[in-house]
Amino acid sequence: MIFRVDFDRLVQLLLPTFLRKGLVTAFLTAFIQPLKGIYAAFTAYRRNNLYMLEITPQTCYLEKCLNDMFDPTLRRITIHDSVRATQAYVYLDSESKPLLLSPSQPVYQGGEIAKTQTSDFVVSLPATVTDITRVKAVLDKYKLPTKQYEIK
Repeated sequence: MIFRVDFDRLVQLLLPTFLRKGLVTAFLTAFIQPLKGIYAAFTAYRRNNLYMLEITPQTCYLEKCLNDMFDPTLRRITIHDSVRATQAYVYLDSESKPLLLSPSQPVYQGGEIAKTQTSDFVVSLPATVTDITRVKAVLDKYKLPTKQYEIK
């Protein structure tokens, strides 16, 4: 890692040898403590960003991210494809013969196929995960914009 810096060693190396005594070294080590705190915050921020860059919209990575955040020990969160519903053929525009459907089935004008499926994948959560809003926020951040999901 190119950002790995040992500041205590750096203080020792940059001091002339005749000044490497206890009091001067202790003073300079105390002087760089705020810099060490900023460096620790930077490395934590960088590690978090590298983790976020690893997550893609693929199912395995979404599961990994959700399990890391909400169920790190048992890892019970799973993602499944939703059941594909059969598509109801309505009519072609060129036929000019609309087919009467039952009131429970929607008719989409100008279209050939009525869409009956509402989600692309299903996220199964254990009962211990209660913060559904955060789960939705994570899913919305990493999923593809065209994909719809359902949480069970």
